[in-house]
Amino acid sequence: LHLLLLTFVSGSSAATPPSSLVVSACAQASYPSVCVRTLAPSSPSTPSDLALAATSASLSTTRGAAAYLLRLTLPQPPSDRAAFRDCDNLLSDAANQLARAAKELGRLNPNTLRSQLGDAQTWASAAMTDQDMCLREITGLSGRTRDAVVARVTEASHVTSNALYFITRVAATL
Repeated sequence: LHLLLLTFVSGSSAATPPSSLVVSACAQASYPSVCVRTLAPSSPSTPSDLALAATSASLSTTRGAAAYLLRLTLPQPPSDRAAFRDCDNLLSDAANQLARAAKELGRLNPNTLRSQLGDAQTWASAAMTDQDMCLREITGLSGRTRDAVVARVTEASHVTSNALYFITRVAATL
């Protein structure tokens, strides 16, 4: 699997090769190739760095999906437009939750570590729920617009799943 992940990254346009920590840590993530691709540029060196880098990548990917949605010309039926608006609101909430998680992970304190990691897990999990609800909102729609949004939100959900994995991993060591 490590060779597969290294091959994936070396074949991509990633400017920074992944560290051995990233490759080994990503091997157990839910989406290993997404994990390596999103974490290689940040070069995390500790498990808590991995959690913060993954959460920051999730925030960035979620914001990117929301920004894409805002640039779209929405479909004509009012019910379809409403579904996309609901999805946009859910992505905005997901980004807020991830921002809270990243902020918490960026200021970990040994005296409050358990509580901080619990909060970060809760917020990352809430973001993932928002992303899943967004996907459910637009699943019944059809067309290229829906397909493009689904692809971006699914990518954000995969990155968030990996972030939640890393936060949980750090919390499990306490």
